[in-house]
Amino acid sequence: MRPKNDIVNTSSGRATGPVGFLRVYDQAFGEIAQGGTRRGANMAVLRVDHPDIEEFIECKAKEGTISNFNISVAITDPFMKAVKDDTNFDLINPRNGKVWKSVRARDIFDKVIKYAHHNGEPGALFIDAANRTNPVPHLYALEATNPCGEQWLGPNENCCLGSINLGVHVTHDADGKAVVDWDLLRQSIYESTHFLDNVVSANAYVPVVPEVAEAAFRARRIGLGIMGLGDMMYLLGIRYGSEEGQEFAAQIMEFVRYHCMEKSIDLAEERSPFLAFQGSIYDPKQSGGMKWQPPTPITPFTRDWGRPSLDWQMIVSGIQDHGIRNAAPDTATYADTTPGRRER
Repeated sequence: MRPKNDIVNTSSGRATGPVGFLRVYDQAFGEIAQGGTRRGANMAVLRVDHPDIEEFIECKAKEGTISNFNISVAITDPFMKAVKDDTNFDLINPRNGKVWKSVRARDIFDKVIKYAHHNGEPGALFIDAANRTNPVPHLYALEATNPCGEQWLGPNENCCLGSINLGVHVTHDADGKAVVDWDLLRQSIYESTHFLDNVVSANAYVPVVPEVAEAAFRARRIGLGIMGLGDMMYLLGIRYGSEEGQEFAAQIMEFVRYHCMEKSIDLAEERSPFLAFQGSIYDPKQSGGMKWQPPTPITPFTRDWGRPSLDWQMIVSGIQDHGIRNAAPDTATYADTTPGRRER
C-alpha cells in the first residue's frame, strides 16, 4: 500500500495509508465476528522500509485498539545491517520505488522493542531469512505468516498445525533419574506427522474459495510444533533460559525436525510427494541439484542427554529417492519472535 498522504490519481487525492485501512479492516472483522461462533484471527504485516512503519509500530499501543489483528514488522537484511552499523536506512514508497525519507535504523529498531515490551506488539518477521529457506520459491516469495506467527504461508494457504506435549515424554532410568523418553517422542512425531498430512486431505476447505484447497494440496504444508518444553526441562533439572537449556531445546527441535521429515519421506513413497515438488528446493533434478541442505547447529553440541544419533544424509538420500510429502513438514522455530503470540 502507498504511504499516508501519497498522491492518488489527482493532485487533490491523498492516500489513507496502511494503518488507516487496518483500522477499517479491524472494524469490519469485529462486526462479522459478532454473528459467528468464534472471533476471526488476522495478521497484518508491514515491511520495515515502508514510509509509514513508525505509525504502524505504534498503532496498537493503546490496549484494545485494532483488537482483531496481530501485527508484525517484516524485517530485512539491509535494515539489520544498518542497525548493526548504526547508519541511516531509507524508507521507500512502494508505488514508485522512490526514497520517501531516510531515518536512523536504530531509532526504528528501538521503537519496535519499546512497543513489543509494552504490550507484545509488534512481532518481528525476518523476511529475507525466511525466503532463503522458502521450500517453494518457484511458486511465490513469502510475505507473511498465519495470524499467530507459527508458520510462513503463501497466497491462499492455510495453517495445518499441531503440537507435541514434551512434558509427557519424560521417563526414569534404572536409578530413578528423569530422562527424555526418546523412543516415545519419536513415535509421537511419526504419528503426528501422519495425522497432520491426513488433515490436509480430509479438511473441508471453504467451498466458495477453491483456491484455498488448491493451495493446500499444492504444497501440503503442515506445522508440527511443541509445547511443554518448560515442563520437560523442570523434570530434568535443566534451568530454562540457561546456556544448557538453549542447547537442550536445540537438540530437541533437531530431533523433532529429523523424524518429522523422515516420516514425510515415508509418506511420499507411499502416497507421492507434494504436487509442487518439481522445482522446489527438494527437487534433485533441477539445475545445480537439490538446494535443500540439512541443518547445522549455531554452536556445536557439547552435552549428552542420551539422544539417539541422527543421520541427516539418510534424509538427503530419502528425498532424492522418494521426494517428500510436505513442503514444510515442521515448524522447528517460530516464525514470529513475539512471546505469547499463540494465545489466540
